[in-house]
Amino acid sequence: MPYVLSVERFALERGVKQGIEKGELLGIKKLLLDALKIKYGEVSDQLIESINNVNDAEVLRILHHYIIKCSSIEEFEEKMRLVIR
Repeated sequence: MPYVLSVERFALERGVKQGIEKGELLGIKKLLLDALKIKYGEVSDQLIESINNVNDAEVLRILHHYIIKCSSIEEFEEKMRLVIR
């Protein structure tokens, strides 16, 4: 097995961690979009793009709560705008 420098090992571990985090965010976004479609029906391309541009897991968690609590997609979009400024 080739010798791996600690700097190389650190870079590899960091890359793996970033890949896992990116995969988790993509999974959360997919679940949010599914929930929106199930609850409200058709979802606009603009709303899909807005959600896909969020890269903070905490913000996505807040949006999930809004999907559960809001009675209309318009109400959800209004609350979402306040969070993702």
